[in-house]
Amino acid sequence: MKEAGLPSDGRDESWRVFWAARDPNPATEVNERLVEHYRRVTFARTQFFRGQFPWDRRGEIYVRYGEPDDRARFVAVGGEGRTTRPIVNPQVDGVRARNANWQYHLFTGTGAVASSYSLVGFKAESSVYVEHELELFFVDQLGVEKFDYPLEQVGFVGQDTFHPRKMAQELIKKMPNFYDYGGETPLVAAVVVVTYKGEEGLTEVEAEWSLPVGQLAVAEESGERMALVESRFALRDRQYRWVKAISDTTDPIARPAFVSKKRKDAVDGPSHVASMRLDAKPGIYRSALSIEELSSRRTALLENPVDIPDYTADTLNISGLRLAASIKPADGPGRFVRQGLEIVPNPSRVYGPSEPVFLYYEVYHLTPDSTNRYRFHTQIEIAGKTRNQGILKRTLNGLGRLFAPPKSEASIVYTFEDAGTDSTVYKFTSLDTDGLPEGAYTLIVTVINPVTGVHTDQAAEFSVQKR
Repeated sequence: MKEAGLPSDGRDESWRVFWAARDPNPATEVNERLVEHYRRVTFARTQFFRGQFPWDRRGEIYVRYGEPDDRARFVAVGGEGRTTRPIVNPQVDGVRARNANWQYHLFTGTGAVASSYSLVGFKAESSVYVEHELELFFVDQLGVEKFDYPLEQVGFVGQDTFHPRKMAQELIKKMPNFYDYGGETPLVAAVVVVTYKGEEGLTEVEAEWSLPVGQLAVAEESGERMALVESRFALRDRQYRWVKAISDTTDPIARPAFVSKKRKDAVDGPSHVASMRLDAKPGIYRSALSIEELSSRRTALLENPVDIPDYTADTLNISGLRLAASIKPADGPGRFVRQGLEIVPNPSRVYGPSEPVFLYYEVYHLTPDSTNRYRFHTQIEIAGKTRNQGILKRTLNGLGRLFAPPKSEASIVYTFEDAGTDSTVYKFTSLDTDGLPEGAYTLIVTVINPVTGVHTDQAAEFSVQKR
């Protein structure tokens, strides 16, 4: 990709952004799509260069779509030729059989104006791309090792629709290029990113993810009782420049004992949960999480923009809201332990009816009062995301006058006051969702410093669904 009128450094940057935006797995530092592009270009320049520099028509298609599922070479004689035989791949044979039924085949001879080269044999190739249900013919009709689409025949019925040139043009218009990175059916997973105040001006970024285990191959089929999963979490800036990444291999995951009859059951069933942490400078980033089951190479890839806040300013602030499956005092260090609490992630943020929503958050830069106590008031609101959701509006405790009115007429509001012994406090609670109908909700936490009158808030979304 070159852009006329740009200085050299501008073209280089445009090239970098073009390919970085097409990276199939931004969680890795290697751009697999660009590597594949260079491989295709190298192959085209060494295999399809003899009649035209840097490559003939075969090279153009190869660079766009990669290795065909089958490439058959033969000699066409007398204007028509098909000497391809059935191969092992039935999908390839199916494409060719369908084309034969449609009378789409190599023909260069007896139209109203026939090529003089149709009277002698010439080299020809047939390339089949099963993914696109397409067969293309390339011929060296001039005998100079320059393969191109067959010469058009004046008056040949159907060539406006079925001529290889026309079919290639239609594919390029619909899909200019193709690269299959995953191959196997991708895994389904969920991820949520939560941020906290870090050390030395950095922000701590925690990526929590869950992987439904029902979609893994069963133990009997795989020959293994346990599955190993490798995860990578990476940050890139808005111009796709690599910033930072962390990788982890989870503890072995027990494979399911049987195959789920419905994919939905496999996805909605029990999940393996994990979390990964890194420190980053405040800013707006592109995040990417890849989760790969090592034996099958099946991968889940989740990309999201993430705004990493700056918690260094000496003003009231609140961390990201961590919605959990459970929170309890920890017996000791552990993967999910923070500030002495074992906080089991719930990255999907889906809860069953009447299932409590566990919430953890941190409050920063509180101001002491005259008694050197760090007092603050908190409002927690659960608001339905859709109108007429039918939940009861109710307020618990008597601090409502300190806060703005609820953001939704259909809300549950908890208000309470608290105090700490330091400018930073760590809070957790469980929220009663009894009576909430199924649906999507927004949870809003607002904190007020009664000493300064400053307030701040943070929001997160969750849903209530039957298990």
